[in-house]
Amino acid sequence: MKPSLDFRIDKKTVTEGDIVFIQWSCPEAEQIQLIINNGFKANVLDVESTGNKKFRLNRSKGRTKLSLSVSLNGKIYTKTIAVRVKKQKTINPEYVDGNNRNKTLEGIKGKWQNLKTKIKYSWQYLPERKRLAYIVLSLLSILMLLSSFFPQIIGIGVCVVAVYLLIVILKK
Repeated sequence: MKPSLDFRIDKKTVTEGDIVFIQWSCPEAEQIQLIINNGFKANVLDVESTGNKKFRLNRSKGRTKLSLSVSLNGKIYTKTIAVRVKKQKTINPEYVDGNNRNKTLEGIKGKWQNLKTKIKYSWQYLPERKRLAYIVLSLLSILMLLSSFFPQIIGIGVCVVAVYLLIVILKK
């Protein structure tokens, strides 16, 4: 004799991160397991003969299968419900300008703002020795560039770099 297996879900299509509500009932069952398979991993839960649960469906390979497996008189009966899980839409990054107005990062101006923000952030968390190395490298690069146009500047430039390094050393 087949069990009276009732298994329901409130939504058959969701977006990643949405919550689904499931209900089940099979009073004559000896053992019931709820199986959730998102395509990457299957989770098995032992549950009561009648109940309900809420689940957040996150990562999925497009379909998440919810199955109720019922054991009755040595036989196993299963009912499966497939839920389509759509990927969450990506959101365009935004920045806040000086007037506290939100603007979408578009075009060259937006890319420049994004680059400046990344540089400021990475500079803030660089170790002090690396910061010093970047500063000296920048000074030497400027010195080399200027010396190609004005060969007399090379002596002055080397003195400027030496004075800067001396100041940094004595500061510690």
